[in-house]
Amino acid sequence: MPLCCLRRPAFLALLLLIVVLTVLRERGAFSVKPVERQDAAKLSARVAGPMREDLRGQKVLVESALGRLLVYLPRGPHEEMRPGQTLELEGALRPPRAARNPGEFDEQAFLSDIGVSGVLRADWMAVSSAPVPAAWLPWAWAESVRRSMEDCFQRILPIEKARLADGLTLGDKGPLKRETNRVVQDAGVMHLLVPSGAKVGFVLMAVLGACRLFSASPMVRFWSCAAVGGLYTLMVGGEAPYARAYLGALVLLGAPLLDRDPGAFQALTLSALAILIREPLQLFSAGFQMTYAAAGGLILAMPSVNAALPRAWPRWAKRSAALLCVGVIVQLTLWPLFCQIFGRGSLVGLLANLVLIPASGFLMAAAFLVWATSRLPGQGLGAALLERLLGLFLEVCRFFAALPGAAIELSPMSGAALCVFYLLVFSFLMLPRKRPAAALACAGLLIWAGDAWTRAGARAPLSVLVLSLRSPAAVVSVSGERWLIGPGAPAGAVLKALKARGVTRLDRVVVLGPKAERSLAKVLESYPAGRVHRLSGRVPLTLCQGVHCFEFEPDATRLRAGFDIIALRSNDGAVSASTDGSALALTGALIGQNDRKNQPPIH
Repeated sequence: MPLCCLRRPAFLALLLLIVVLTVLRERGAFSVKPVERQDAAKLSARVAGPMREDLRGQKVLVESALGRLLVYLPRGPHEEMRPGQTLELEGALRPPRAARNPGEFDEQAFLSDIGVSGVLRADWMAVSSAPVPAAWLPWAWAESVRRSMEDCFQRILPIEKARLADGLTLGDKGPLKRETNRVVQDAGVMHLLVPSGAKVGFVLMAVLGACRLFSASPMVRFWSCAAVGGLYTLMVGGEAPYARAYLGALVLLGAPLLDRDPGAFQALTLSALAILIREPLQLFSAGFQMTYAAAGGLILAMPSVNAALPRAWPRWAKRSAALLCVGVIVQLTLWPLFCQIFGRGSLVGLLANLVLIPASGFLMAAAFLVWATSRLPGQGLGAALLERLLGLFLEVCRFFAALPGAAIELSPMSGAALCVFYLLVFSFLMLPRKRPAAALACAGLLIWAGDAWTRAGARAPLSVLVLSLRSPAAVVSVSGERWLIGPGAPAGAVLKALKARGVTRLDRVVVLGPKAERSLAKVLESYPAGRVHRLSGRVPLTLCQGVHCFEFEPDATRLRAGFDIIALRSNDGAVSASTDGSALALTGALIGQNDRKNQPPIH
């Protein structure tokens, strides 16, 4: 990609739009006012998206007088519900929940970024008999096709295989078993089961293949891809990865019809502009960031990669090498997002993708074919073959996930680390353009050095993070060591907090009584500690820096600091405290909501 593309008006307009949206978001322009809690809410709402399913049940986005809501539906098939229809709902309404501890899923932040102000657990629902408004008909038709596919897979396949088929064809894997989910994730191919532009690419490739078979004109090819690709994009929900691939393909196919030269970079830019103009909040979604980071890296680096491949190599060797380079580039550009979202990264994903990305296209074709012929006689053979292919897909995932060192635990990157990482990655992708690559690398190294110097000067000799759990737990940094005191329960929340804080080792674990023993073994599996101490009797552990002390009592329900001046027990969220010996800094809720009137003063 020539760097002069970065000066094109469309790209400059996109940059300006991103800056404006970011500033507006920081100033609260897109903030959503959470709904008030109602135990028996009654409301009317319009269905605004496809029905999905997670561990808590079937769910759907709706538009109501209270704003956009996420509704968990009552048990049932709900065959009649389509986007655009009006629902009458009754149930418990609540605001989205914030994360109580580091590393936990922040429902409030996630839903706020898609404009959702509340969550309704519906006990009763009625669908209006009025016809779907004309403006919503394409979404309703697409939902009917999607439901037909899902029902087909659930009818002819075991439930786990049906969810795999849903993920591979529709990007909605649903609540897979934890073991299956981990195997696919450790193999590095989770992107095959979630929203991905590759699925749209496979569909459009099939359409173009059919057009070539019938010698269709360029105009027929364009409108065929627009119609079939548009229906599929609506079927799968129209998230940013799908929309990026669909709109980009239309730009590439439509440019020659207007006597314009098609360009991948221009297609990427125009698709991003179209998405953000229609839905500005997409900029802050993980799907938008992941798909454009990966596509941008590929457009930047692949021309140089293809030019560097020896011409004497056979075509299959060059294609394999190019596919391997694609995997490397995508892995590099998405690594920080793996850290932030999944907390786990696959080291064998490059090899697994060489096999499973092409295989996923054939699996999609097989699943669509089985669905299309499911009502014909003899469809049992097709169902058995599809089940066998899905089982083979899982076996290949298990093979790669079982390799030594297949996956590693990851901690979220700080803002400075994220900036440094991408500067260095894009410096590498810029090669062989030496000057811009060197400029990006130098900028990244300078930011890294400045951040390291700032953090070294701001590090407090003693810091305590008190987690909000059923039993006490605290992560302590003292004298250059990391201690875990508690370790509290459940162990999963403790492990997430350690990972979110970037803890790579535990120097000591202090067990506060027999209640903490239950979760100790699980914690030590992931974080082998240098030493384990157990407090006996009622003798407390006290850590002091200057005039400020933190006291931990066996089986205590309250952790106190500053000679009992400040109660560090919280029911609302974790509390972080640090001291340099002369001053004590606190962040987080101090005490439970019911005790705020009795909150002691902070000195």
